[in-house]
Amino acid sequence: MLADSGRKAKCMALSLFLKHVRLKLSAAFEGLFKRTPQAAYENLSRFIFQRNHYSLIGPKPGAFLPPKGVLKISMFWIDGLQEANIWNLGDFAGKNRGKPAVARAEIGSESVGQIRLTIEADPEPHPRHVNIGSWPDGKDEQKAVALDLCAKSRLYIRTIST
Repeated sequence: MLADSGRKAKCMALSLFLKHVRLKLSAAFEGLFKRTPQAAYENLSRFIFQRNHYSLIGPKPGAFLPPKGVLKISMFWIDGLQEANIWNLGDFAGKNRGKPAVARAEIGSESVGQIRLTIEADPEPHPRHVNIGSWPDGKDEQKAVALDLCAKSRLYIRTIST
């Protein structure tokens, strides 16, 4: 009888220890993966499919304006990707349009937050896809936001090597 109670006590102690370890690990992993969108997506890219949406100076507001009746735009987070893989994302985004990406505008998530836009993960079309939301309703206000995005972003024009 004493041997059984000793085993039960050891099992209970082991069970409590394992429960404590599981809770600690769970909290640690939650901290790693449950970051705010601005922390999760440091560098974002808006792919450009029309040459009239950029100039040698930088992207034009039309590159950032949301489609009519929609208050969000599509972007991809590009942290940790090599140049070729970033352009592959652009070509993926252009499949529905039947166009390859001709340029891209990169912007930091911090800048997006400063403009009071939100970053929402949307992994349905691609795991790195995000929507930039909270756009104002009015066209003039949208153009002002797009101008801010232009000013805070950096343009990369795709070079085709032969």
